[in-house]
Amino acid sequence: MTTGELSRRTGVPIRRLIDWAERGVLEARATGSGRWRDFSDTAERECRILRDLKRLGIPFRHCRDLVRQWRAAEGIGLLVSLDEVTLLIRRVSGRDEEG
Repeated sequence: MTTGELSRRTGVPIRRLIDWAERGVLEARATGSGRWRDFSDTAERECRILRDLKRLGIPFRHCRDLVRQWRAAEGIGLLVSLDEVTLLIRRVSGRDEEG
């Protein structure tokens, strides 16, 4: 998936996506001249998790660690779904958008 497509799907600005990829949080590979990036199949979900955690004020280093742990544990069942954690944090902080 291209940077622009990922940005449209998640609402995260392109520059931020590139920054997250350069910092190794989102998996992406350079294509062609290295200017374009091709994001992994899991990038949209990971990006949404990062976006939501950052909106809740969680420091980037913790967000990065959580996403990396989630990625490493995918399919193994070692962690509670970060989607569920994000929802729980929203509710606790009073930022639940769904009621």
